[in-house]
Amino acid sequence: MSCCNNPNTRLLMRLIVDILLLSSVFTVALIILPQLLRTRHRGFFCGDQSIAYPFKQETLLKRIHVTILVIAVPAAMVIIIEMLRVTFPAPKSSTSTAKMGHVPKPPQRYVFVGVRIPTFVSECYNLMGVYLFGLALVLIATSCTKHFAGRLAPYFMDVCQPLLPANVTACSDPAHFGRFIEFYTCSSLTATPQILNSMRQSFPSAHAATTAYAMFFLAIYMQVRLKTGWIKLWRCLMQFGAIVIALLVALERVGSYRHHWTDVAMGIFIGGLMAFFMTMYVSPLFKQVPVKVRRVRDDASNIYGYYTVMPKPRYFV
Repeated sequence: MSCCNNPNTRLLMRLIVDILLLSSVFTVALIILPQLLRTRHRGFFCGDQSIAYPFKQETLLKRIHVTILVIAVPAAMVIIIEMLRVTFPAPKSSTSTAKMGHVPKPPQRYVFVGVRIPTFVSECYNLMGVYLFGLALVLIATSCTKHFAGRLAPYFMDVCQPLLPANVTACSDPAHFGRFIEFYTCSSLTATPQILNSMRQSFPSAHAATTAYAMFFLAIYMQVRLKTGWIKLWRCLMQFGAIVIALLVALERVGSYRHHWTDVAMGIFIGGLMAFFMTMYVSPLFKQVPVKVRRVRDDASNIYGYYTVMPKPRYFV
C-alpha cells in the first residue's frame, strides 16, 4: 500500500500501463486481426466496368508517405505548438467565461524522482497518447470492415483474371455478359498473395481513414491551442492545409484505381468521426473545471460577496 502512495511509483506505473495499452491495441490492429479474420469471398457481374480498371504497380502515395503523415507530422506539430504556448502564453480567460462558472482545466504538473517534468512535455505525452490510441481504433475499425465487406477493388479483373470451374475464362463468352459469377478462381500467375488479398479489401480506404483522422485531429487541436491574436491567420492557413492533405490523399487513391470513391468517402467519415470523438470526449483539450463566482448584493447582509442569513435579534427584559 505504501508503494502506491509514492508519487514516483504511481507515475511509473501509469507510464507502463499506457505503453502496454498502446502496444496491445496496435498489435490487435496490425497483427492479430489481419491473421484472425478471413476476407469475405464475393462474386461479381460480367461487364461491370467499375472493377475492370488496370492495376498500377507504382502510385504516388507510398506507405512511408502515409506513415509520415499520420505519425511524424502530428508529433512534430504537437511538440512545436506546445512549445509556442509556453513561449507565447495566451491571454487569461475573460470575465464572461468565468461568469459561466467554468474555466479551462490547467495542465497537470508532474515530478519524478525529484525532477520537475516540464509542463509542455506532460501535455505532449497526454495528447500523443490519446492521438495514438484513436489511430489504433481507426485501424481496427477499417480492418474489420474490410474483411467483413470484402468489396472488390477497381483493378480486380486485371489482377485476378477469374476462371470458371470448367476452366473457362469468366466473361470471355458474350453469353455471360451481365451474369453474376459467384464461384471462380484467380488464374493470374504474376499477382502476389498480398495483392490477391488486398483486391478484396477495397472498402473502406485505410489510407483515407488514417490520414483524415490525423489531419482532422490536428485541425481541431490547432483551433483549441492557438488562441494568440497574431497567430490566428497562420492557424487558419495550417488548418486549411491539413484538410487539403486529407482530400489529396483520398483523390490519389481514386485516381490510382486502388479504391472506389465511396471507399475513400467512408474512410474520411470514419477518420473524421474518430478525430471528433477523441478530441471532444477523451483528450484534455476541452476539459473544464467549475469555479466559484462571488455574487454581489447591495443589502446589509452581504459579507465578502456571499449570501448570509443574519440572526434575528432577541431582547431580554
